[in-house]
Amino acid sequence: MLEGLEIIQELGQQSHRKFGKVFLCQMLNSNQKVIVKQVLKTVNNKRAIEQIHHERTFDFTFNGLPQIIDFKEDINSYYLIKKYCEGISLKEYWSKLKKRNRLTFLKNFMREITPIFNYLLQHNIVHNDLKPSNFIIHEIHGVIKVSLIDFGLAIRKDDEIKRKTLFPLGFASPELVLNQLNLVDQRSDIFAFGITIWNLHTNRLPFYHSNPSVYTNLQVTYPLPKATEIQQDLFEIIEKCCVKYHFNTAPNLLPIEVVQQHLLHAINQRFHSFLEIKESIEQLSERKTFLQGLVQVFSKANIKSKKQ
Repeated sequence: MLEGLEIIQELGQQSHRKFGKVFLCQMLNSNQKVIVKQVLKTVNNKRAIEQIHHERTFDFTFNGLPQIIDFKEDINSYYLIKKYCEGISLKEYWSKLKKRNRLTFLKNFMREITPIFNYLLQHNIVHNDLKPSNFIIHEIHGVIKVSLIDFGLAIRKDDEIKRKTLFPLGFASPELVLNQLNLVDQRSDIFAFGITIWNLHTNRLPFYHSNPSVYTNLQVTYPLPKATEIQQDLFEIIEKCCVKYHFNTAPNLLPIEVVQQHLLHAINQRFHSFLEIKESIEQLSERKTFLQGLVQVFSKANIKSKKQ
């Protein structure tokens, strides 16, 4: 590890550290906590090396977005040093919520992240790796603050994009899975956000198969399945986030122009901004769930029968 830094703990799971390691550290000269991402200089680590060099270019001063403190290297490794975001992952925070408080939290969560994604939209930045572990929740006296982390797969739409990109298959939009990066925009992040909300409620991913080819096909073509854990009006919002084209023929067998046409048709049917999602979710608190509606109907029926 670099001089001047003391390791507090290693973060993440061993199985997810193919690129290197991530540490929570303390700077000895200031006692400031920082996150240090280490990538080893090995022959087989070319993509991870490119990724950490890419991530260092995403340095923000906007609240809720990463701040780069330094980038260093030694004989064996590269080190990206970032400001530490206090808090826990969205997944962990959600697991501690009582079910009756989840909708209220979701409304507050949307109010926090909408300015973040408005900022990214204005600067033509697409995150490309939205999932519960990349949202950090910090609660102070009942008020939540949200940070969006890990811009290793992010792109700037203004830049010429020649590379293929990695993606989290379970969350990634079809256009990202098919590497049609010219079509990727904030609506691609909105797709992954819809899967994130689905995942929080169900504690699983919509699709999975041990065969990667089958898994990819499910992710690209099959509609989002309903889940009993998600109330219908919220599912409709998630469904609109995750609109995809249902290919009858494998996309790799179709002309690229046809594939892009179908993908764009689906993209255009999604929410166009996180502000639209926020406004839709805020209306849910004013609606009755199906169960509440039934209770009200039976209550009125009982009152009427008693009067008779």
